Amino acid sequence: MTNYIEPVEIERVEIELVEIACRNMNKLPFGKKNYQLMVIGVVVLVVGFIIMTMDKEPHGFGFLGLTLGPVIVVAGFIVEIFAILHRSTRDRGSPDPEQRHAGRQ
Repeated sequence: MTNYIEPVEIERVEIELVEIACRNMNKLPFGKKNYQLMVIGVVVLVVGFIIMTMDKEPHGFGFLGLTLGPVIVVAGFIVEIFAILHRSTRDRGSPDPEQRHAGRQ
């Protein structure tokens, strides 16, 4: 007596695995709000660098080049970090949407 799995069962498991892989491939790594925050962060970064170039002192040693511009650039990087780490409320539950709705029945 040999133990083996019937080909029909193997085929069903393979189909399920392919469906799960396809479902996960269609998801974007970030949500809409993340991308919006990323764009805002890039705009803040660019504004900070532009402010640094607007300084009239030689070699940028004035208030705009040494204080205001770098503070705005750091704020832009903070917005970028927040945009990457932010999780939407719908993603905070279980990773599989079918499991999330199964508990509500």
